[in-house]
Amino acid sequence: QANGGLGAEVHGAVQAARRAFVDDDGSRSARARAEHPVGRHDDARIRMDSVLVEARRRGTPWIAAAALHDLGNLAYEQGDMAAADRHWEFAAAVYDSMSEPPSAINARINRAHALVRLERHDDAKALLEKLIRDGTRIEDQAPRIVAVAELGRLMRHMGRHAQAERLLRQARFESEGEEVQTTDFATIELAGVLSATGRAAEAEAVLDSLLPPTRLASITHDDHAAIWYERSVARRARGRLPEALVAAREAERLARRPTGRASIYWLDAAVEVGRCHRALGQPDSAVAILGRAARAWERWRAEISDLEWRERAASGLSGLFAEY
Repeated sequence: QANGGLGAEVHGAVQAARRAFVDDDGSRSARARAEHPVGRHDDARIRMDSVLVEARRRGTPWIAAAALHDLGNLAYEQGDMAAADRHWEFAAAVYDSMSEPPSAINARINRAHALVRLERHDDAKALLEKLIRDGTRIEDQAPRIVAVAELGRLMRHMGRHAQAERLLRQARFESEGEEVQTTDFATIELAGVLSATGRAAEAEAVLDSLLPPTRLASITHDDHAAIWYERSVARRARGRLPEALVAAREAERLARRPTGRASIYWLDAAVEVGRCHRALGQPDSAVAILGRAARAWERWRAEISDLEWRERAASGLSGLFAEY
C-alpha cells in the first residue's frame, strides 16, 4: 500500500489507478485509500463517507467497518482526535457484531492512541489493559502484542519510564520477525524512553537497528520520520547539536505531505527543528520554523471537532513561542 513518501512515479501510478476504478463499494473504498496517501484528504473523506452510507444501505458490514476505520485514520492524521476516537469506536462495534475479535481489538487499540493524544490517560490505560486480557483468549496474538506496545507508549507519556521500558522491550521481543511494524513502533518508543532516562547513546544505537536499507524497505513513511525525530532528541540530549538539527530537518522533510498540508507528524517534527535552533543559539531560525507551524496549525485547527484538545494544542504552541 502506498504511503506519504510517494515518488513521482508512484504518485502517477496511484493517480492512474484512481481513474481506473469503477463505482462499487469496494472499489470506491480502494479509491479513497489511494487518495489519502497522496495528500487528498478531503477527497478521501468525502468518498469514504459515501462508501459508508452505501455499505449501510446494502448491508455490507465488512465494508462499513473498513470505511469507519479509514475515516478514523484520516481524522487522526489531521489532528481531530475526538472524531478519530468516534470512528474507531463505531468500527469496533461493527467488528463485534461480526464476531471478529482481532479486528475489533485493532480498532480499539487505535482508540487508545487517540485517547493518549487527548490526554485521557486513565481511559486509555483501562482500555489497553482490557485488550491485553482479551487478546490472550484468541489464536492470533498480534493484536495483544500491539496493545502491549501501545500500553508502553502510554506509560512513556505518563512519565512511568520503568513500566514503559519493560512493556516496550516485551513487545519488541514478542514481535521480532513476526510483526515488523509492531517491532518498529516499539523500538522507536523505546528509544524515546532511553533518551528521557539519560541513556541517549543507547537510544541512538537502538534506532540504528532500524536504518539498514533492507530494514528501511519495510518501515512505514511515518515511522521513518519518527526515527529521525527520536535521533534528533537523542543527539540534543548528548549535546551533539548540529547533528541533532540535521536529524530534525530530515524528520520534518519526511513528515511533509505532497499537498503541503499539515499533519500531526509534521507539526511534531517542525517543533523539534525549532528546539534544535534554540539550543544552537539561533532564536530567529527557531521562530521562523515555529511561525510556519503556527500558520499551518491555524489553517488546520478549524476542522478539529474537539474544542478542548484544539485549545490545549494551540496553548502548547503559544508556550513554545514564549520560550523563544
